[in-house]
Amino acid sequence: MAVEQRRARKSTRLAASASPRSRRLVVALAAVLVSLVLGGCDNGRSRVVKPPRAERVTEPEAPPAPEPLDPVARVALTWTGCDISKKAYMVDAANAYRDATGIEISITGGGATRGIRATAGGSSDIGGTCRQCLPTRFPAKEGGIVLTHVAWDALVFFTHADNNVRSITREEAKNILLGKITNWSELGGDDARILLVFRRQTVRGNVSGVGYMTRRMLFGEPEIDYTRDAIFYRSSGPIEKFVEKTPYSFAVTGVSSARKRNVRILELDGVPPTASAIAAGRYALFRPLYLATRGEPQGAAKDFIDWLLGDAGQDVMRAAGTVSLDEGRELGALFAYWPSTADGCVVWNR
Repeated sequence: MAVEQRRARKSTRLAASASPRSRRLVVALAAVLVSLVLGGCDNGRSRVVKPPRAERVTEPEAPPAPEPLDPVARVALTWTGCDISKKAYMVDAANAYRDATGIEISITGGGATRGIRATAGGSSDIGGTCRQCLPTRFPAKEGGIVLTHVAWDALVFFTHADNNVRSITREEAKNILLGKITNWSELGGDDARILLVFRRQTVRGNVSGVGYMTRRMLFGEPEIDYTRDAIFYRSSGPIEKFVEKTPYSFAVTGVSSARKRNVRILELDGVPPTASAIAAGRYALFRPLYLATRGEPQGAAKDFIDWLLGDAGQDVMRAAGTVSLDEGRELGALFAYWPSTADGCVVWNR
């Protein structure tokens, strides 16, 4: 420390005897030397400058693991099919099944053909249909389907509620559909044109549930064409709504849904399509209602079908006004239009 101070004093004396410019330079150098000496000393001891203490970095705590999800409480099933089955029993059955099991069934209408093909294609678990499947005619679209017979329905002819015609014969029904009878006065009614309404006459329209079964049961010709002088819709639901609000209209549908509309359902050959007349076979145009599955029913679809075939499900049928299997137990032997082996359509519980 003493040596360094003597050097600093000597530098100062030299600066005093030097030229002004040299003195300024010497003074500056001396100032730097003194600052270095004093900055590195503290009361005669060397001062060690330590680097700043690093802050302790605390890792954030990992978020807690999510709670495991509860098991699925409801298993969704999908049903696609004819509007007649939908309105006749399926909505009521789905509600009752949900209440009994907690299982939801999503329901989509659109027609029997849509129901069969959606099921065959795998986009629906169950199809609702009022006609048999046609795998020999449409192997790519309807192959592999198995039908389960769940109830009985009947084809009925109906008109606006205010129409004063009460009854027609099967022959008159044929002639209306073919365009040979065009005025209600020919049936004992008002002098007014018959507004005929049915499904579009396309390959798909002719094989609709109502279209196919009417052609087969009334005409014995599944591919016969009706008159073109008509109003056309894509499915039975819109047809029923049209007749409900349109005077002098005429159409054919299933009794299970027609009886839930404000329409006049016509007697056929003098026989009203009551549940008792259908169950006894007195009303001529009775037919089965089916559920379609891809292969024999399995899993959740089988559980629902088993429930529907049991007491609880058949009680829903009866409460909805649809003829149950038990009520129509004599009809199986009377029905002349079951699928044959040649049709390639299987009804496993026939």
